[in-house]
Formats: sequence, C-alpha cells, structure tokens
Amino acid sequence: MKVYLVGLRGSGKTTVGRRLAELLGLPFADQDALVEERAGKPISRIFAEDGEEAFRRLEGEVLEELAAGGPVVVATGGGVVLRSENRRLLRRGLTVYLQAPPELLARRISADPSTGSRRPPLTDRGDPAGEMHLLHEQRDGLYREVARRTVDASRPLEEVVQAVLEALGGGRAGA
Repeated sequence: MKVYLVGLRGSGKTTVGRRLAELLGLPFADQDALVEERAGKPISRIFAEDGEEAFRRLEGEVLEELAAGGPVVVATGGGVVLRSENRRLLRRGLTVYLQAPPELLARRISADPSTGSRRPPLTDRGDPAGEMHLLHEQRDGLYREVARRTVDASRPLEEVVQAVLEALGGGRAGA
C-alpha cells in the first residue's frame, strides 16, 4: 500500500503522515526532507540558488523512487501536483487531499517558525493569507484530480488521522 497525502503547506501532511504510518505499521517518508537530503541544502536555498525548476525536478525524482519502492505513507510537497507526471504517479496510490481554509493555513505557517527556514518565503508582499488563497485557487483542482478522498484538515490531529483512516477504508484505529 502506498498512501500519499497532498495539500497546501500547513495542512498537516507531515504530522498526519507520521501518525498514520505508525497506526498502519508502514514506513513514513517526508518528500521535502528527502529532496533536501538529496540536494544537501534546505528547500529555501534550492529555490534561491538553483530555482524552482531544479526543485521541481528533484521533487519528481524523489516521487518516482517512492512510487517504485515498497509500501509507504508519503507526506508530499505542496506543489507536487503541478507536474502531470507527478499526478500520474499519485493516482496509482491511495491519495488523500488534506484540505483546510487558506486563512487557517496562513495562520499555522506564521505560528510555526520551523517552516520559514526550510521553505521558500510564502510571500514578499506581506500578505500570507492572500498568497495562500492564490495557491489554493491554483492547486485545489489538481489536488482533487489525484485524490481518492478529501479530508477536512482544519480539525484536531487525531480527528484528521481518523478521517484519513476511514477514507482509506481502514475504519477506526485499532479496530
């Protein structure tokens, strides 16, 4: 089984993915962390020094390797759906879209100092909520295209994890 979690930055893909992997007894992979490991630098530096295209290429390579490997729960990068070849790979697994209102995602990102050092800047206009709305408009349809299910990620962690388990046909955790 390959489970891919997709959604915008701040939707909880990594946190939910770790917990889901634990409950399913599967390995967990954070696609962004694997890209950083391969590049030898954080995503923010990949964008600044090499450009978005280089990042997207690495992101695609990592996804191909994960898709070719064994069972895994993957927290994907927020923009993984931008490339058609990535969408094709995501449709082969059990893909779940963690969806939450852009305003909430902007608040989560602003409240988590660890995301700023790893990720490219959310905005240079000083309007994180506006940028999250724009990203939502650009990507929502792509997330829905690849996802078998959409889960409301604005709820508490364990509720989101439970909803993902149910979306995967796993019922209640421990049941």
